[in-house]
Amino acid sequence: MMKKKYKNLRQIDLEKILELKSAELSKICADYQAWLENTENTDKLTREILAEVSLPEEITREEASTWLAGIFKGIGAGIQPEAVLHEAVENAVNTDDPDAALELELASWKDIEGTMKKQVSQLLGYTIQQSLPVMKERRERERLEKEVENYRKQAEEYLELSRVLKRDYARMKERLEKEKADIVCKANRELICKLLEVLDGLDEAVSALAEDESREQNQCVHCRGVGMVYQKFLNLLNSHHVSEMQCLNTQFDPVFHEALCQDLESSAAVNTITGVFRKGYMMGGEVLRSSLVKVAVGTTLQDGVTDPPGTSEDNSKT
Repeated sequence: MMKKKYKNLRQIDLEKILELKSAELSKICADYQAWLENTENTDKLTREILAEVSLPEEITREEASTWLAGIFKGIGAGIQPEAVLHEAVENAVNTDDPDAALELELASWKDIEGTMKKQVSQLLGYTIQQSLPVMKERRERERLEKEVENYRKQAEEYLELSRVLKRDYARMKERLEKEKADIVCKANRELICKLLEVLDGLDEAVSALAEDESREQNQCVHCRGVGMVYQKFLNLLNSHHVSEMQCLNTQFDPVFHEALCQDLESSAAVNTITGVFRKGYMMGGEVLRSSLVKVAVGTTLQDGVTDPPGTSEDNSKT
């Protein structure tokens, strides 16, 4: 130990002590550099410090580990004989025995792991204290950004849901309107089919009255009245797109006609309609009621070689 040649350590000649302790300080710095270069030492110390320190909720262990790596790197770059001596002097200056305190401070540097743990813990605490306001602001910004992103995704989901519901509603509305139209059309067809039976009766009445020319004048007025009712009935059906089939002297078509019997006496071409037993009607381009007709077999088929299309063996018997 050096002899005390000053009353206060502040009067010490740092350059002289540095010269006297040069070898000792150089060895301390070399030992620290070697210790820091071994990643196993720094990793172990990092785990110990993180296990002991209480981190604020704004700071994660990964961030603290990154800071510790930077602290180790800074210590490795800053550990020089002058820096070690200066810190030892600063710690010993206000003690009762500065000389002894200085020697103890220099000796404490030889406990590399303890010294490093103490210094690194202090620097980490200082870093946390300085970074905490910034980290709080960052965490709040991240929270708000995440919340905004969640609201944006939720809004997109609601928008897509509204589009799906709108499409579903449009399809449902279209389907219901079609079903309604089909129901109305079916009901109209059924009603008109029943009214056609009434029309058949009026048709027969008009035909019968027209053929009887021996009626008195008063009765002829009634004939015109029946004819007017019959015409109004036809006009009503026409307003609902119901029209009579004109099938006499046309070719038989099983889609529109129903053969009731064969005409073996007619000289008309084969498969020609020569008589109508019941009028047929169309509604909106579709067959409302097929016509019951008589079909000519033609001169070449009167020997019974075959039946005309649309007739059956049962119908020919009829």
